[in-house]
Amino acid sequence: MSETKPLLKGSVQQEPSGRDGLSGAAGEEAGGRLDHSQERVWFVVLSSCVVALGALQFGFMLGYTGQVLGDIVDDMHLDNGQKTWFGSLVNIGAIVGSMGGGLVLEGAGRRGAVWLASVPMVVSWFLIAFGESIGVLYAGRIIGGVGIGLSSVGVPVYISEVAPTRIRGLLSAGNQLSITLGVLLAYLPVPQPETGLTWRQLALLGAALAIALLVLLALVPESPRWLAKKGRTESGHRALRRLRGPHFDVDAEYAMICEANAKSEEIGALRALPLIFATPQYRRPLFISLTLMVIAQFSGINAVILYAGDIFSYAGLGSNKNLSTIGVGAAQFAVTIVACWLMDRAGRRLLLLCASAGQSLSLVVLGTFFYLFKVDGHDNLGWLAVVALLAYITFFSLGMGAIPWVIMSEIFPARIRSAAAGLATLTCWLCSLAVTKAFDPMEQSAMHIHGTFWFFGGVCFAGFWFIFFQVPETKGKSLEEIENMFSAPGKGYRGVPDGQSPSPLLAAA
Repeated sequence: MSETKPLLKGSVQQEPSGRDGLSGAAGEEAGGRLDHSQERVWFVVLSSCVVALGALQFGFMLGYTGQVLGDIVDDMHLDNGQKTWFGSLVNIGAIVGSMGGGLVLEGAGRRGAVWLASVPMVVSWFLIAFGESIGVLYAGRIIGGVGIGLSSVGVPVYISEVAPTRIRGLLSAGNQLSITLGVLLAYLPVPQPETGLTWRQLALLGAALAIALLVLLALVPESPRWLAKKGRTESGHRALRRLRGPHFDVDAEYAMICEANAKSEEIGALRALPLIFATPQYRRPLFISLTLMVIAQFSGINAVILYAGDIFSYAGLGSNKNLSTIGVGAAQFAVTIVACWLMDRAGRRLLLLCASAGQSLSLVVLGTFFYLFKVDGHDNLGWLAVVALLAYITFFSLGMGAIPWVIMSEIFPARIRSAAAGLATLTCWLCSLAVTKAFDPMEQSAMHIHGTFWFFGGVCFAGFWFIFFQVPETKGKSLEEIENMFSAPGKGYRGVPDGQSPSPLLAAA
């Protein structure tokens, strides 16, 4: 039997603007009805940080590859093909995990999905730590990828659904901050055989982080929105009370969540897919989210991090390879902190525009250096390559690193959120695999490394114009207000900034 709650205060009033069904945070934005002075923000932050350990695992696994791949090649006597597969198999596992992510998110809940994702992560790290054959290592990478793909769906959706509107961007960007922290943690303990630290022991550190996630998730409440959708009204109300604190009046906010759920009941992930593509109000946000994911991955970030050591060696800094890769991780982490702070101040759209333009320019400079190096042997300009690479990392961390995941978690209507988030994550991992596998062949082809970076720069340049014409600003809007941007009848396409028209491509979508 479904749980019920007798009477919740703060029933939804029709706003003068004609918007109804808003969440409590939205009601605050519209009429100032909620007093946040009694809100316990620290517990929402703590819950988000615990769940974001799933994203930290993604970063640690990515950084682990860049850190120890050379040692694994030497110890396991891998050829170049095996080396490439070890680096990219995690993407294949992530594709599998994200394919089932919508179903798990819908059935097990947002917190439940992250908990289930942590189990294959633990198994993966133990296989890598104790495996004696390349087949066992491959299995570890694939299994770990399944967990990473599943957590990539669950983490951003959970954070978006529990966060108050005014700090949702800050907390949602914590997903990317955790990824960069994971990369940095993998970079810092440089394997040194003479001191006893090996690539196997680094894998055990990854297992310890995954086990910590398993344990700490017991302290975190499930998403109140998911509980309300499942008819577990009392549990959802208690979860919201835990998140907001005992002295905060959650009744008004929860009543609005329940009313919004009643208007748009979430449907199964498999049944949702045909509906998404057949319905304009669902198709448009999906188009925006998928395109941002494609741009983010084809800007080359995973390949840049995965082969950061090779890039610095190519620039003539081979003797400082470990220091250089740590510098990349530290720069990305530091700038992502700034991005978190700016997310609810400057807004998603402005950061994306600045970041894509900066990435494009940085990659053009980086490609030009390698072209001059190839043609004239200007090895005295190695500093230019390092500056351009760090500038690229800075701009990526400000925009394309975090914001596509933030927008993915907030742009989809509640009815199709699980299925659409899984589809967006699947797109991300398919593109990540393509870029990881294509980077070496592109570099060794007629494009060479300079043409490869020019290609990535062209993607960023195209991304700038897509963002300019298509991506809406979601700062300061509740999830229900964002949904109304795409579904309000008689108001045209609401998914672009005021005063702009959609492009013919999206209008036809």
